[in-house]
Amino acid sequence: MASSDVEALKPTVGGDAAKPGLRELLLSLPVELFGEICLFLDAFELRRLSLTDETFWSVLVSEKSVSIWRQAFKKVVPPMPECPETMSGPYYAQFMLVEGCMACQAKSWSVCSYYFHRVRYCEACTRINIISQKMILKSYPGFPLEFLKYLSSEAVGSDGSSLAGSQGNGKAGKRLYHKVTVAEVYNLWKSLSEKAGTTALAKARLTKRLEKYANDRIKSGSKMKDWGKDAGNWKSAQGANLKRDRKAAILAKLLALGHDEADFPQYHPIVDQPVALTDEGLRAQNLPTNGNGFDPQWYMPLNRTKTVEFTAKYCEGGTKDHELYNCCGTKLWPLH
Repeated sequence: MASSDVEALKPTVGGDAAKPGLRELLLSLPVELFGEICLFLDAFELRRLSLTDETFWSVLVSEKSVSIWRQAFKKVVPPMPECPETMSGPYYAQFMLVEGCMACQAKSWSVCSYYFHRVRYCEACTRINIISQKMILKSYPGFPLEFLKYLSSEAVGSDGSSLAGSQGNGKAGKRLYHKVTVAEVYNLWKSLSEKAGTTALAKARLTKRLEKYANDRIKSGSKMKDWGKDAGNWKSAQGANLKRDRKAAILAKLLALGHDEADFPQYHPIVDQPVALTDEGLRAQNLPTNGNGFDPQWYMPLNRTKTVEFTAKYCEGGTKDHELYNCCGTKLWPLH
């Protein structure tokens, strides 16, 4: 490389290479102006921003960021319930918007949300952080039994409402307790007992606080649970729409390439969406079923005279005398 080429690659003072990036520009802004910019972000975007830099994080977890998070939660579709006063914006966003375990970040089918405890754990982290009454009495001798009804996932509010059965994975109906919360209540009870001088007075004072604690958890947890269902339904509907649009686009492309609509008997001629094939539909095309009732699936054979692609896993229980090949000539059934 010539020396002139080397010189050309060097950044010039005041040139593009010397200009600060977006991160540097945002960090140089006054906190008030930075907050105004954040008001245009929804909770997903705001959380991602908070995790990109320590400075962003320090600003977005401060008390000044409460109004920023409040506006961000309203921009989510569907709009999220108002963040409880006892939860920070970043923690609320993590609990409500981020899939996976809040302790180890693992994503699996075993992840369970505990709306009363405001945590979400996988099976392994649940065994560490969620405990039973038997474990409480073993770990904290003398723990007042009357406190337990306010700390359980099955707690009942003063108005009769409850989050009982809200957790899945076989845990519905079980009285489960958050280990950290139990430890905090136990230490607080010990401290109040020493200050009050009598155990009875300490119990009375703490019982009032725990009753309010349970009512707040049930009220906010019910809203969070309902929003979770609505968000899941909305997400499923969006996914179905996207899948339908993709199918329609594929069909339109194939038709543009010269195929005839008659080549796609499973597509509705008006709305361009596939029609589910039942057992009867499969029998009409001489295709095997699984023998236990066929779960309707979507198929798009080029036409009835050509070989149909058929996934081998749906052929379990079918006759071994029936040989099935895909359009490339690969044998799909029998498997051996």
